Amino acid sequence: FMVAPSPLLIPLSRCLQTDRRLRRKATAVALVAVMLLAALSCQTVLVEGQASLGEYPHPFISLSGLLNCSIVVACSDGHGPCGGAHTMDVMGAVLVAGKLGICADGGTPLSTMDDYIACYNPTTGTITLLDTTHNLITVGGPGVNMVTKYYNELIDGGDHALPVYFLKDAMGVDYIYVSSSRNAYYIEYDAQNRKVADYAIIELYYDPAMGRYVLIVAGLGGEGTWAATKVLSTYEEWNLNGQAVVVKYFDSEGDGYLDTIEIVESV
Repeated sequence: FMVAPSPLLIPLSRCLQTDRRLRRKATAVALVAVMLLAALSCQTVLVEGQASLGEYPHPFISLSGLLNCSIVVACSDGHGPCGGAHTMDVMGAVLVAGKLGICADGGTPLSTMDDYIACYNPTTGTITLLDTTHNLITVGGPGVNMVTKYYNELIDGGDHALPVYFLKDAMGVDYIYVSSSRNAYYIEYDAQNRKVADYAIIELYYDPAMGRYVLIVAGLGGEGTWAATKVLSTYEEWNLNGQAVVVKYFDSEGDGYLDTIEIVESV
């Protein structure tokens, strides 16, 4: 008689080899799944607007290392509701662009002036952005840069869209206001009316309507704006975090010259 082979007669060693192969395949599949989830998580942070200053220079440099932004400097003449920009704003923009160029693996940062990509309607008093696609790094405060002014005055749900923004007090003096702490920062002067402290903000905002990031680098004065760009150009030294920081540029020696930069508040 011939007996048909039975599964029970398969050598145990073959069963063990098959089991190991299956486990190796399952492990490989699991690793691939984890890698895909990690990649998707990184992309979701950038797409859904969850990036923070701690990730700078991303998203202005893409995950693949390419430059992914346009740097906006204000026009030097009065334009729309804004006055002319300070030369220090341009100096600061050069610092930011230079650092991005060092950090990126490729690409060329776009550069433009605010009145090239924004227009002002004097009848309605509104600013319209013409560029609605590029990530933007806008340099200069709302008094000189129309793009900064647009975002500074942007309202979301009845309140300011930005957690840190510029206001004017009852005397018409500009100051920086932090909504969460209710702190207010003014340019400071000594008894001889010398400027002894200027303040600025570095603020990352995700514009959901346009699907892009905007980095606002703006001071109460030109010195404050320059100090903020200096921080960005040496960002590795500053432990940036959150959505916004307030930068102070002050006279530490009492000689009438601003010489020291520090971050006084993070949001």
